[in-house]
Amino acid sequence: TWGGCSNGELGLGRFARTVPQPTRVQLPSASPFALGVSCGKAHTAVLTTCSRILTFGNSSFKQDGKRHGFWATNAPQEIFLGDLETHDRDLSIVVCGGRHTALLDCDGSLFSFGDPMCTGRSLRARSAEHDYIPRLVPLQ
Repeated sequence: TWGGCSNGELGLGRFARTVPQPTRVQLPSASPFALGVSCGKAHTAVLTTCSRILTFGNSSFKQDGKRHGFWATNAPQEIFLGDLETHDRDLSIVVCGGRHTALLDCDGSLFSFGDPMCTGRSLRARSAEHDYIPRLVPLQ
C-alpha cells in the first residue's frame, strides 16, 4: 500500500502522513494470503484465501468490523464474522464504502456493517448504533 495514512488505512502498523512508495502489508500468519482488497474513505478491508476478513483504518462508524472504542487501527486485524462464522460461508468479495463495509458470499448473500444509513438495511432495522457485526442485507 501507499498514499495517505492519517487513519492507519495503509495497514503498516503506524500512522503516517504519507507513504510515497508501495510497501508490503504484513498479514497475520493465520491469514497469510490476500484474495481481495477494498479501500473506503479512510479504512481498508482484506479478504483472505481462508474466507477471513482483516480490516484496518478508521473505525468511527464501526466500518472496520471491530467492537473496540478506538477511532482507528493501523495494522490488519481479523473481524468477528457473527452469523457468517456459524454458517461456514465462503466469502467471495469485500467492498468498502465511505462509512461501511459489505461482503458477498459464494451463494450471493450480501452482508454489511458500519453506519446503518449506508448498509442497505431497511429503515425499521436501523438503529442509532453503528453495527460492527456483519448482518444479512435482505435483497427482496
